Amino acid sequence: MTEESAGERMLFGLLAASHQLHPDELLDVVRRHAVEIGASDVEIYLVDHEQRMLVPMPARHQEQGSPLGVDDSRPGLAFRTEETIVDPVDGDGADGSGSSRLWLPLLDGAERLGVVGLTVAGSPDQLLIARCHAVATVIAELVITKSPYNDGLANLRRSRRMSLSAEMRWDTLPPLTWTSERVAIS
Repeated sequence: MTEESAGERMLFGLLAASHQLHPDELLDVVRRHAVEIGASDVEIYLVDHEQRMLVPMPARHQEQGSPLGVDDSRPGLAFRTEETIVDPVDGDGADGSGSSRLWLPLLDGAERLGVVGLTVAGSPDQLLIARCHAVATVIAELVITKSPYNDGLANLRRSRRMSLSAEMRWDTLPPLTWTSERVAIS
């Protein structure tokens, strides 16, 4: 099996699963397909509307974890800087060289949605980091496209209850940030 085929299998599998994906199953499906590139312990955090906290997306039939601060955590650093953060993890990996925890921003154009964290064996090379960015891009697109179909993803991003009128107004607003080659709006 070549390295390219592992990355292709992962992306093709994730894209194929996306067509009938229920929003509540997003994390489970990403975890299942990230194994193809050697990634484990996948976590997805979405930023709250105030952009102060990163709220963990629970897996199906799993309790929600604790939020992380945008200003005082390694995942928050990836969110703020829009750069990949690589942290060595103690312990031995399969090759005896340990493992690394990667935090990648979830971006829809210029809009920051959150971060994805995953663990890989050893120290990641540029090809693996590029594959992880591809995973993050697909996750961001799935968050955007699946959000209208259930309240689960929207509720994760709320730090307090929203009135019906506020929710209706929020749904009619454009994205917080939008960019193209010619213009940036924020």
